[in-house]
Amino acid sequence: MSDALTPLLSHPDIWRASRFQDASACQHQRSRSIPTGFARLDRELPEGGWPHNGIFELLLPQDGQGELPLLAPALAQLSQQNRWLAWVAPPWLPYAPALARHGIRLEQVLLIRPAQLRDCLWAMEQCLSSGACAAVLGWPASLQPQHIKRLQLAAQHGQCMGVLMRDRRHSPSPSPAPLRIELDAQTQHSNGQMQCNLRLIKRRGRWASDWFPLQWSSPLVASWQAMTSSMDSKTEISATPALISASTLTSNQGIAVTVPTDADHC
Repeated sequence: MSDALTPLLSHPDIWRASRFQDASACQHQRSRSIPTGFARLDRELPEGGWPHNGIFELLLPQDGQGELPLLAPALAQLSQQNRWLAWVAPPWLPYAPALARHGIRLEQVLLIRPAQLRDCLWAMEQCLSSGACAAVLGWPASLQPQHIKRLQLAAQHGQCMGVLMRDRRHSPSPSPAPLRIELDAQTQHSNGQMQCNLRLIKRRGRWASDWFPLQWSSPLVASWQAMTSSMDSKTEISATPALISASTLTSNQGIAVTVPTDADHC
């Protein structure tokens, strides 16, 4: 092998099957990740945690079936940075006391309520690429492969974790997202423990996983679903709304953002 190719082939974005069994090589090629808070899940993920500069899909049977408890430990860690946690088009109003109980700093939460799908995709791309967000959670109504590719490039540029919440009916469909996780409906045990079964249907460097359970004690999703008001145009959660822009993303002035319908979209 040419010496000129060695630096290129050792880049973290290049996976080589011939070196899969070489633990030291795999460690060398592993990029920085965010611990999930679940040891079993960390073992299954190719980087040992959530990607810190890329997107992944959570494929859900319905909203509120384990996605927030799954992400809460990482969001709590990321909220310690001086960067936003952007929520784009969530189906329900996030319940602030439950987020705070899980260690998520509310002053770092940025809630974006786009009116249309194109606004949602534009807002996600701007947040991911801005460098001002540590994580972007998005609930787009529909996605095309080219949308996912753009969001992945934006996340890499902005060094941001991006999460796409999608219906599990999209599980059989191909997707350019490097990581895809399917969740089953969560259940509650008699001792109060919540459990969710999940599987990794796509991950770099390894085959899809079998179904395996994860458990947590605090029902964060129950607080999410307890809200009686859905996210509509009349809901107000901040006295300081602002148009999404570079200046908005770099100054923590409020947590509600309204995306203008006549914005100059990328």
